[in-house]
Amino acid sequence: MKKVLAILLTLFIILALLPVSALAISSDDFIDLDDSVTTQGTGWSYSDMVFTVTGDVTITGATTENRVVVQPGADVNVILDNANIVVSDCSFSMAGATVNLTLVGANILNSNGTQGQKAGLEVSAGSTLVIGGTGSLAATGKEGAGIGGSGYFNDCGNISITGGVITANGGSGGAGIGGSNGGGGGTISISGGEVTAKGGLNGGAGIGGGNGSEGGGACGTVTISGGTVTATAGSFLGGSGIGGGNSSMCSGSITIDGGIVKATGYRFGAGIESSDIVINNGNVTAKGTRNAGISGDSITINGGAVTANGDGSAAGIGGGIAPSGGNGQRSGNITINGGSVTAIGGNGNTTTANRGGNGGGAGIGGGGGTADTSSAHKSKLGGGVSSIIINIPLASSYPPGENEVYAQGGTGSGINYKGGKGANIGYGGSSGDGADAPNASDGTDGAGIDGIINPENKTVNVTNSTTFNAGVIPTEECLLVPAVQWQISTDNGKTWKDVEDSNSSNSGIYILTATSLSMNGNLYRNEITITNIIENDTGSIKLYTKPAMLTVNAAVVDTLATLITQAKAIEKNGYSDATWNTLQAAITDAQNIVADADVSQAQVDSQIADLQKAIDGLRKNPLSLWEKIIEFIQKITKWLKELFKFN
Repeated sequence: MKKVLAILLTLFIILALLPVSALAISSDDFIDLDDSVTTQGTGWSYSDMVFTVTGDVTITGATTENRVVVQPGADVNVILDNANIVVSDCSFSMAGATVNLTLVGANILNSNGTQGQKAGLEVSAGSTLVIGGTGSLAATGKEGAGIGGSGYFNDCGNISITGGVITANGGSGGAGIGGSNGGGGGTISISGGEVTAKGGLNGGAGIGGGNGSEGGGACGTVTISGGTVTATAGSFLGGSGIGGGNSSMCSGSITIDGGIVKATGYRFGAGIESSDIVINNGNVTAKGTRNAGISGDSITINGGAVTANGDGSAAGIGGGIAPSGGNGQRSGNITINGGSVTAIGGNGNTTTANRGGNGGGAGIGGGGGTADTSSAHKSKLGGGVSSIIINIPLASSYPPGENEVYAQGGTGSGINYKGGKGANIGYGGSSGDGADAPNASDGTDGAGIDGIINPENKTVNVTNSTTFNAGVIPTEECLLVPAVQWQISTDNGKTWKDVEDSNSSNSGIYILTATSLSMNGNLYRNEITITNIIENDTGSIKLYTKPAMLTVNAAVVDTLATLITQAKAIEKNGYSDATWNTLQAAITDAQNIVADADVSQAQVDSQIADLQKAIDGLRKNPLSLWEKIIEFIQKITKWLKELFKFN
């Protein structure tokens, strides 16, 4: 028996020391990329420099001639174990297949050869790829995605990354991960690993669509829930860090639920851009290049740490830069419900003296107008807003705290006539006139909100009154008076309801005429709404001040309670009924005062005086003749005892 156990233990140790590839697959399921002699194994076959995968395999070795193709319709597990494929065609391709790809060691898939329009790792529409493991993969396309679509106008399939160290570089016009040149981004999910994706020259997104200058290039569906993701658009024509490629319509959705995400656009590309963007959590940094940090038709931020920097005349969050010599771009619908959010608008780009300066982008809102390139050189308007709703307070300074928003508009630029400043929240600034324009002048600042006046915490004694003051600081160009509504929370900010009394609840001042202990700990804030920010404009902004807390101090009754105890210890002992009854009534009144939670300090102090007066006012009843005689005898007796010292 001992010998059997020893054998089993030895086998277990040997199995534990075997490499992953040896455990996962038999030698017949092993592809050696250098081997061009063996034509078939379990799960694969070889012909004309193509390894066709039909079942579970491990791939290793290096080649500059042979490539890997997964048979359409196959559902396989593939291990890349220090595989290096650098060929003139597509290194590794799959069409209509499902592949669970595990990375071991360092792997390279490079399609950077003479056969153009190829992805480094092709995942065509209708295919599904899941990448995991602890190894690394560097995938480089040639006019295709690093990982994703090949050819022109070919969309990416479904890609899920759960682990590993992934570097994906798109070829010309291709995304780092996503569509080919002109192709859409497909469905991309990242839940773990370290992912670096760079779009190719001529307009590929870091993650998302390829160059869309001739149509296509849409974002697709991108979901990031974990890992570290760095996405950078390709140079020259540019594109979004995460989103659509250059000139794409950018339909699709981007959802960020976690992880560390850094997205950088290039040349008119936003950091993050899509028709629908939702950020629920994570650490997100988005920077545009001559575009917004985050831009889209619908942008919702529910949590996380989010920093968005616009460039040129673009907003931090909102509208991008207009074509040269155009009005600023209008923002989509922006809702911020939580998180720590920083949005910085671009300062405009310096232009030649005769053209006038560019307007600054709003922190949150529209992009700035750009200098007129026509011979007129007239000012161009800043972009407006559709709807901005900020359900958490504005921070008064940088950096914002948890569940706060810090927004800063760009300054505008120019040599002779400068562009206007972008509002912190609202419109972008207009561009300045050119030096040769009639009646030339600087551009105007963007209309909107530059700041907010938060109410201060208040501490009062019970029954006293107090006043809360709050409001908004509009830009000079915002001529309309904001609509305001005070709100109260009795559950530490979990829920809020409108204040419906007549004490200026619909103004910047709210008066509490009489406080009670039941109000202690209540929070008060001001809801501020601006519609028709400028004349004939349909946009709106809604935001809230920081909550202010009301502290109500109860009256100090210790002195009165002590005096009540002293008064109750007094015995009647001949006091007159009138003075005795006065004392008892004063004691009862004092006890009622002590029991009243909302009694004022003035009432307590008054009752102390009344009770002390009743005590001091006690008087004895008059003595009868016989009582006077007895009292006289007692005094004489006491005197005689003192005189003669007898007992």
